[in-house]
Amino acid sequence: DLQSGEITVYEAGKKQKLAFLEATGIAKPLASEDAPPPATLYQEGDTPLQGRPKVVPEATLPPQHIIFVFDTRNSKLGVRSAWKKAALEWLNDGMKPNDRVGIVMLRSYPEWIVPLTADRNRLVQGLSAVSFEASAGNRDRRKDVTRFVDDLMTLCRDTRRRKKGRQRGISAGSSTESACAYNLATSYVHQWYTESKDAIDSLRTLTGQIAAIPGEKSVIMFSEGIIPDAGTAAINVMQSVFGPKKISLRYLSTGLERNISREITALHAAARAGGISFFTIDSRYSGERSATASSLEYNTPLQQTQYGLNPWAEIFDATRSVLVSLARVTGGRHYHGRDNLVESTKAAAESISGLYTVGFYRSSPGARPGKLKIKVRRRGLVVTHPRRISLRRHISRPIKLDVAVGRPQPTGQGDVQGIPVTLMIPAADLPRRKGAGGYGAALGIFLQVIPLDGRAPVERLEDATFFIERDRAQEIQSQIFQHRTMIASPMGPVRLRVRVSDEKQVVLGDTVLDFEVLRGDVRALTSVAAPEGAPLSP
Repeated sequence: DLQSGEITVYEAGKKQKLAFLEATGIAKPLASEDAPPPATLYQEGDTPLQGRPKVVPEATLPPQHIIFVFDTRNSKLGVRSAWKKAALEWLNDGMKPNDRVGIVMLRSYPEWIVPLTADRNRLVQGLSAVSFEASAGNRDRRKDVTRFVDDLMTLCRDTRRRKKGRQRGISAGSSTESACAYNLATSYVHQWYTESKDAIDSLRTLTGQIAAIPGEKSVIMFSEGIIPDAGTAAINVMQSVFGPKKISLRYLSTGLERNISREITALHAAARAGGISFFTIDSRYSGERSATASSLEYNTPLQQTQYGLNPWAEIFDATRSVLVSLARVTGGRHYHGRDNLVESTKAAAESISGLYTVGFYRSSPGARPGKLKIKVRRRGLVVTHPRRISLRRHISRPIKLDVAVGRPQPTGQGDVQGIPVTLMIPAADLPRRKGAGGYGAALGIFLQVIPLDGRAPVERLEDATFFIERDRAQEIQSQIFQHRTMIASPMGPVRLRVRVSDEKQVVLGDTVLDFEVLRGDVRALTSVAAPEGAPLSP
């Protein structure tokens, strides 16, 4: 509920004149005394228009798009019921009538449990019915480290009877303990790397799907962290047991190198380009970063302080840092702890309403942008904004997107009609990623029906997959990708908007059709004047 009078913008130390203040896409009109001098508007042919530009009146808040994401592949079994309980409590008590909410579970792909909908009952029933316990096994990183330590101490401590030999990535001068530890580490590294990479790839695909939705989107992600560098995590464990003298970083780091930093950076860029803010909730207790005793029968504590390494703290901080950076980079917030999951979920769902865009008139338009500072006149309110704005964004590559509308079908809901919609895209224009047996792309398809009489719009988001076998790749030039769906629409003149995005978070196509919905038929409109304040400009 910030007002323009509460905000002051300084650039290079100079106070600037405000132009507009937007909250989740709604422009708030400035007071007359604060309004800048009217600018000259031009038509085609540089013909000036007289008069002041009209200010769009403040309307009801637009739909808020929230997607709950449950990362079951990187979490313990015991915490998932608490995740579900926190989300259900917000759905029952905190969800607003104009919220559009979806529920996704991360596998090796994003599985939509409930697609985006404003139907609270459907969301509650869908979330209550899903079993998070059966979706993935128990993933306890603290126990993983303890098990790894036990294996090293049991199998690699006394190697006098073991035959020495050169192993992959181990030099001839390395200790036998190092070779044994390397062999044990490969299975742990492979598992950690695979699970973490699958999670990041799934999030990347999800951002591509929801990037088709115009405006800001909020992703509330429940997770217990993602390992960014599985090789380094394993080396930390080995060094804590044997020390740096026996564990050669030079050779082991090469053989065990398994990091996903490049994939994480690409996810950050994709989320920013798609207008997606992540709100991450790490449900682990902070005590999990402390050292633990070995679980061997003699229960010998690990003297990790002798070498200055605590592998439990290292892997805890690394996994949490992925969630923290994802939230910070995309403009969201990160939450920690298990005791306050309900409060964290509520705060995350409501935080997106506090995202604003501030426009101001620069005193020196031709000069280089100076340091920006924003002050707010409200006690107890903390305001943050990006200190550095990256101008490198995904470049949209428009493609030919044809949309066909079929005859409406009755839905049994009064005058609401079901409109069949078919999307047609040349297959050669679609982005393709190499996969098992061929090439494919994961697409997000967003449809929006906007009644031109001012009623609330109807939205629908779907995901689609295009795939072609490797031996048929030559045929792609003659193929047309088609996607058929249906969206509800009231009778009367409407505007249909269709947007398609790919897994690289680029909007491929954005098409608008104007037509009148009749009972059992549609009639094209050649010229439609949208009423003042309509959600979509012509």
